Amino acid sequence: VDPYLQTAWTTEKGLPQNSVTAIVRSRDGYLWLSTFGGLARFDGVRFTIFNSANTPGLKSNRITALVEDRPGILWLGTETGELMSLQDGVGTTNPLVGALEGAIVSSITGDDAGTLWLGTTKGLARFQDGTFTTYTTADGLPSNLIYTGALDQAGHLWMMANRDLVQFDGRRFITYPFREGLLEGLFTPRRQGGFWVTATTGVALCLDGKFVVY
Repeated sequence: VDPYLQTAWTTEKGLPQNSVTAIVRSRDGYLWLSTFGGLARFDGVRFTIFNSANTPGLKSNRITALVEDRPGILWLGTETGELMSLQDGVGTTNPLVGALEGAIVSSITGDDAGTLWLGTTKGLARFQDGTFTTYTTADGLPSNLIYTGALDQAGHLWMMANRDLVQFDGRRFITYPFREGLLEGLFTPRRQGGFWVTATTGVALCLDGKFVVY
């Protein structure tokens, strides 16, 4: 007998769509779930839905990335090339521009200064003070397919550019080659410094630009 109680929430119980792309626990205790049918807030019992039909300023329901920033604003990346925000029930939409127009937003990383970094299928975007700055292979990225990101203890951005681990120090992109297999792309900061990265050969610790495989 399974000793654990398992409960599944689907569209039959109020979820707007069964493909959940991200989950964030906001500082007020709610669970927020992004789906291809809009954003859902879960209080442990019921869902409250925020989408383009009932929330002013939200232009897309196909949400692919989700993060809460330090002031408590939720930021949403979409499959259709927008960065949206939700605060106090009111949304805003900022379409990606230039070389990144229409790109799928795969990840959003925020820093303490209020800057957002967006990984997309067409390159990297920085969103600051309402303005996008875009970076592509023309600026030194090894690939325009950016699908996850995180900040190190010094505030530098690290990201997966296709199969490469890349650091951006604000001036240039530095690629760290991994010769013990292929990086899978899921990585998380290590409390003592460095990053854990999944790979085809195991789990790799990247510390000071060098890899140790476990």
